[in-house]
Amino acid sequence: MSRIKLVVLSMSLVILSAALMGSLIGCSSEDGQVGNFIDRTLWEMRGYPTQEEITTRLQEKYGEDFVVTSLNSGARFYQGVAHPVNNKAMVFSLEMKDENGNPMAIEYMRDDFSARLAEHDITRRVLPLVKDHFGDENVIGLRVEVGLFDRLTEASLPAPDFAWIPDDGLAALYDLDEISTELTINVVLRSSMDSQTSNDESLAQLAESITNDAGVPLNANLVIRSEEDNGKAVYLGG
Repeated sequence: MSRIKLVVLSMSLVILSAALMGSLIGCSSEDGQVGNFIDRTLWEMRGYPTQEEITTRLQEKYGEDFVVTSLNSGARFYQGVAHPVNNKAMVFSLEMKDENGNPMAIEYMRDDFSARLAEHDITRRVLPLVKDHFGDENVIGLRVEVGLFDRLTEASLPAPDFAWIPDDGLAALYDLDEISTELTINVVLRSSMDSQTSNDESLAQLAESITNDAGVPLNANLVIRSEEDNGKAVYLGG
């Protein structure tokens, strides 16, 4: 969807056009703001939180500074994207619409930064075990996927006041009645790897090591794939 631009149109026409289409505000400018003045004004006129409110809310929840990289009032899900100031790769989503599609106040904004933190923490714990099991030269990649869902509302992001950091421990993600946690550990191996390291018994041993040695709780999937096949999955919970 194209950005609304002010050329020779009157302000009223620009606002009307944006109200009908929704606007995509992307790319941080040099002053740290997303979009131009018109973009930001239209965003706020629709009732969405200001960028300052968003970053302040995130800082209060997680204790670090954030950058908002895009906002999209026309999106059905996830109207914003942000990342920590010191880690551009740790991108996460912001949800600022209610179930009826109406803008929500800042205290009701949802985010999945906790899921990105959990993915980073689990990767740090699991990668050495995977390399030790298969051999460093055989491991092409490891991708951890964490989903945190609100059990009470069935929303795809946690409740607005939910915040998890690694110091809380992984068990905390599974001990909350209001949060449903889904974890998948994807390992990609070279097709020439020794089949003895990928049989069912061997994978069961790796799964047990991930649970006991890495401290990753039960109820997760370990998916092993080579460069050429569809892979096999082992449920860490048995």
